[in-house]
Amino acid sequence: MLLPLKLASVSASKIAKRKLVRLRAWLEVVEFLNKLYTEFDSRIDLYDVYKVETVGDAYMIVSGCPRTNGIRHAGELATLALDLLNMTHHFKIPHKPDAKLMLRIGLHSGN
Repeated sequence: MLLPLKLASVSASKIAKRKLVRLRAWLEVVEFLNKLYTEFDSRIDLYDVYKVETVGDAYMIVSGCPRTNGIRHAGELATLALDLLNMTHHFKIPHKPDAKLMLRIGLHSGN
């Protein structure tokens, strides 16, 4: 009778460790995204753009609304995109300082 209790205890311990590891991984991701988006936020103030929302790892920015800016919207977004891309060369991921940050940037203009 003691053996099953001991195994149950070991299993519970392993499950608790796995949950802690997952929690730590999630906390690292949250810390990373917070640092990255804080850096992005500081840079968008330099351009005629508007941050629509941040969902998960997506950071959506527009230009030309809610305030119109003539034909400058594409240039503002493209220049900001290049600035953010350049920023990645110096950005350190807190839990992986030797890793290189890579961005996927997409621009859409149309209906």
